[in-house]
Amino acid sequence: MATLKISDIDFDKKEITFNLAKKEQETKLTLILPDDLSKEIAKQIHEKNKVNDDYLFLEKDVKIDGFLRNMRTYLERNSNKLIKELTEKDISLNTHYFRRLRGGQHPYISGNDLEIIQSLYVHQSLDQTIEYLQIKEIEVNKMLLKSLN
Repeated sequence: MATLKISDIDFDKKEITFNLAKKEQETKLTLILPDDLSKEIAKQIHEKNKVNDDYLFLEKDVKIDGFLRNMRTYLERNSNKLIKELTEKDISLNTHYFRRLRGGQHPYISGNDLEIIQSLYVHQSLDQTIEYLQIKEIEVNKMLLKSLN
């Protein structure tokens, strides 16, 4: 689970660094911070009088476990509603699906090295990453799409 403190944001470099600690290993992911998002975050920090040790999305008196549980529920409920509105189908998604999709499958499909994706997930082997990201299913679907064209 990624947590984000004010100190994880470098407004000068326009970067956010997420701590993606998993088990005993610490993994950090640094992403580019778009200008519009940077301005909105800076505004929120100023309005809420937050300091470097504060969590960006938490008030000082809220426990992080409760917040993460509530945020996960919120994301799952709203994504399911949006999917139903757009597709008229009841498809149940959870935040873990998003992690798998955005954190691994999209970078893989975009041509990124599987070993780099493996290190991001802190998997012990490429086989574990291939299974987790469902790479075989992705490749079969690519093959089937090519054969239809």
